[in-house]
Amino acid sequence: MPARRRPKLALVGLLCLILGGGGLYLAWTSATATEEILVAANDIAAGQVLQPTDVKSRSIIIGPQVATMPVDYPIAGLVAWTDIAMGEPLVASAIGQPLPNSSGLVRMAVVVAVGLAPVETIEHGQSASLFGPAGELISGTIDSQPELLPDAARYRFDVLVSVSEAPLLTQWVVNQSVVVTVP
Repeated sequence: MPARRRPKLALVGLLCLILGGGGLYLAWTSATATEEILVAANDIAAGQVLQPTDVKSRSIIIGPQVATMPVDYPIAGLVAWTDIAMGEPLVASAIGQPLPNSSGLVRMAVVVAVGLAPVETIEHGQSASLFGPAGELISGTIDSQPELLPDAARYRFDVLVSVSEAPLLTQWVVNQSVVVTVP
């Protein structure tokens, strides 16, 4: 005796197959969706002023909670707060803008190796002397408390310096040749 066909059951099975396939397709596309973001084109040192040549765009898969910089974000003139390795995505917490104030000063990030600044005695608002590799001197004012960076080998803090001296200080920080003293 031949088996009896049940068209309703076959229709329900077909509907489940279609819905399951659609769900798998949606899950696959959301897990593999790419986004154009900014990544470091080369190693960027903490304290370095960013130029357009320091970044490039890359299409990568990003999770929903990852905050990255879109490719149209203007990065020229921003300062790297931390080291950014080549190929690493740029994130808002890793870069910022030195803000000039009405007195002709600019806030700069200073990153020094352990032992090149008396971080235990540095206080917000305190005068500081910043020395370059040839003994050049820039006078500034401490604008944040020092924080130990994740590599545990360097400290980062902000100083207010003259706008005209900011490029020189930037070079010292990038070259890791700045020494800080306080009275």
